[in-house]
Amino acid sequence: MLLVALIMLLLLTIIGISSMRSTTMQERMAGNLRDESHALQSAEAAMRQGEAAVKAQSVTHWQDYVSSSSWDNASDISGLTTPQYRLTTLPGVTIVKAGSSLEAGAPITVAVVRVEAHGFGAVQGSDGNAATTYQLKSMYIKR
Repeated sequence: MLLVALIMLLLLTIIGISSMRSTTMQERMAGNLRDESHALQSAEAAMRQGEAAVKAQSVTHWQDYVSSSSWDNASDISGLTTPQYRLTTLPGVTIVKAGSSLEAGAPITVAVVRVEAHGFGAVQGSDGNAATTYQLKSMYIKR
């Protein structure tokens, strides 16, 4: 009888340890998913701010704009590293409606700007940088 009780106790211990491992793994996965979601949301916020900056200026401004490789900080998001965006003009891109003239001397009436955004999660890696980053890119056509 004692032997049966000890074997049952051993089986219950093994089941308990395995369920604790499973629960710990699920918690880690949920935390990583939450951190990835924070990084995506902060990148989307930076992307919206970059697009708003493009929208606020005229086509002429963007045609004369000299792009820089530096990143601009977007608005701070509580508890996260400040997301960033960068604006790069794409000179020489002409968008013509179907049936419009393709003359070489026709003035360009649009500007094409690439908006890039970086978002960062809340968890810091061992090197002190964000463990999760998200990068978004879009093209904005200013008419």
